[in-house]
Amino acid sequence: MRSRSLELRDPSGGMSPHDDSSSDSDIAEEEDLAEQDVQVATAISESAPNQQDPHRWWKFFIRSLALTCAMALSIGSHFGSYFLGPLKSRLSREIGTNNAQFSLLIAAFDLNSTWTPLVGGLLVCRFGTARSSIVATFAIFLGQVVLLIGDLLENVLCMSVGLFIFGLGISPLAVVQETIVVRFFASHGLGISLAIGLIAGKGASFLSARISYPVSQKYGPHAPFVLATLLALFSFGINLIYLSCSSWLARSVGVQLEPGEEEKRPDILGARMTAQEATIRVTEKRIVRLKDMQRFGDVFWLYLAINVLCGAIWSPFTHLASNIIEQRYALSEAEASRQASLLLAGSLFLYPIVRPVLRWY
Repeated sequence: MRSRSLELRDPSGGMSPHDDSSSDSDIAEEEDLAEQDVQVATAISESAPNQQDPHRWWKFFIRSLALTCAMALSIGSHFGSYFLGPLKSRLSREIGTNNAQFSLLIAAFDLNSTWTPLVGGLLVCRFGTARSSIVATFAIFLGQVVLLIGDLLENVLCMSVGLFIFGLGISPLAVVQETIVVRFFASHGLGISLAIGLIAGKGASFLSARISYPVSQKYGPHAPFVLATLLALFSFGINLIYLSCSSWLARSVGVQLEPGEEEKRPDILGARMTAQEATIRVTEKRIVRLKDMQRFGDVFWLYLAINVLCGAIWSPFTHLASNIIEQRYALSEAEASRQASLLLAGSLFLYPIVRPVLRWY
């Protein structure tokens, strides 16, 4: 404790000169103590990150596992989306599909991509990424099974139904993947994590277009369909693993739990509902009105128009490129499929440099 000097007063009731010097020394000591407190607080704040260092690599490992699961979820969907293009001539020769029927096969799963992203967002918001991904990957796997059966039976209608079911899961799965990456990497290199996920998906697409025709030559005409089904099953299996450990991954890195991951704790006084139930109770009266779309600016509608235009030009060409190159330049089916697969290779190199370019310019 700091000693204080006695206050000595003169007969007139005023403070003595000794009192003034004592007050000055007290003020100086208090300033010294305040400065010491600030130094101690600064030292504690600086030492806090160092105390978390032993767990930094463990959290990095957990986030890497989550990113790996997210990338593995789309292997089946990306491979199944692009392996039919190089097989157009073979399907026409062996099954008898004409141009209209092949266009129907492609449109069967592209059609669902126009509205299923909205459904995917609602599913993620309501049920979380783990449960929503199960619905998406199961639809992809089921669609591939029906497609394989249609190929074995040489039934174009059955193949179209399989691709329609397959298309129901593609866009919702993309929403789920991006949500998983944002959830675990919101403040830990989100841009590079999204780029890695996109590269993995485009890599599977490139391999699909590259090897589908050689696989059909070496292992038989049904081999590409069997391989696509097995990859869809692999993605579904990885999804089951993620479903079983998603809450553990979230707790390990300290991110917020999703709907379905919270646990009720009635043993704690005052715990009457989960966080999910509380959120539903608070937001149950909120209504989304379509007239609010009028508030979107011109930039939004211009961006939407550019996406529609680019999609209309690019999307059909990626599936027909192999046949177009084969007919235009009189190449063999194998060579035409190799040349057409290069269209999907450009994104493997462009995705990593997009983020630095956006930051610089």
